[in-house]
Amino acid sequence: MKNSRPRKPTREEKKIMSNNGLIANNWLVVDDPELESYLKIVSKSSNKQRIIDRYRKAVSAPTKAKRQPKNK
Repeated sequence: MKNSRPRKPTREEKKIMSNNGLIANNWLVVDDPELESYLKIVSKSSNKQRIIDRYRKAVSAPTKAKRQPKNK
């Protein structure tokens, strides 16, 4: 079966993309029935294709270290 045309991601798919460190507005989703636990996506600008894991845990952003006040 031929792959379907790219479509806008759903809200749940946007969460999956952000968990994988991607900006969801830059990607479209291609439905592929063979990939149940993965999501096949295509870049809007460069047409690059990626396959990402649907069940990957969220990537935590590094936190900035607070400055310690200098003792005088």
